[in-house]
Amino acid sequence: MSETRDLPFTARIPTHSLMRALSDGRLFRHGFSLLIRLFAIVLAIVLVGESIEVWKQHQASALTAVSTAVLVGLQVLVILAAWLALHTLVVRARQARGIHDHQYTLLPLASLMLRLTGELAALCVLARSWMEGLLQVTDGPRLHTLVQLPTMPALTPDVLREVMLQTHAAWEWLAIGPIAGFVVLAVAYLLAESLTLLIDLSRNVRGRP
Repeated sequence: MSETRDLPFTARIPTHSLMRALSDGRLFRHGFSLLIRLFAIVLAIVLVGESIEVWKQHQASALTAVSTAVLVGLQVLVILAAWLALHTLVVRARQARGIHDHQYTLLPLASLMLRLTGELAALCVLARSWMEGLLQVTDGPRLHTLVQLPTMPALTPDVLREVMLQTHAAWEWLAIGPIAGFVVLAVAYLLAESLTLLIDLSRNVRGRP
C-alpha cells in the first residue's frame, strides 16, 4: 500500500491543520472576529483624529458662547456614540469567535454581521439626527464647517431619507432620530433572521434537531 506524501514545496506548510480549520469553520470565525476588532481600532483612531481636528479649527475661529456650548454638546454626543459603537464591536467580535456549528459556518457569521451592521447603522442615524438637531439650535451653517456629520447608512429606507431631507426644525431632528434608527435596526434584524430561518429549514430537511 502506497503512502500519501506531501509535495516537496508543501512539506513545510501546515496543510492538514489549515484544512481542518477550514472544515470546522475555525478559520472563518477567528478571521471575522479579527476583522471586527481591527475595524474597532481603526474607528477609534479616526474618531480621535476628527475630534482633535475639530478643536483645532474651533481655536482658530471666533464662535459665540452658545456655539461653543453646542460644539461641546456635539463632542459629548460623538464620544457617547463612539463608546456604544466600540462596545458593540467588541461584543460581536467575541460572539463571532464563539460560534460553534461545524456544518454551517458562514451563514451564522453572516447573520451576526447583519445584526452588527444594523446596530452600527441605527446608531449612526440616531447620532446624525441628534447632531443636526443641536446644530439647528445655533449658527448651524457655521458649525457645519467644523463638524463632519456621519453619512446616512445604505440600510436607511428611501422614505426615511426623503423625510430627513425635508426636516429643518431642531425638534423634528431630535424626534425623527429614534424612529429612523429603530426602522434601520428592524430591517437589519429581519435580514439576519431570514438567514437563521434558512439554517433552521435546512436542518429540518436533513432531519437534524
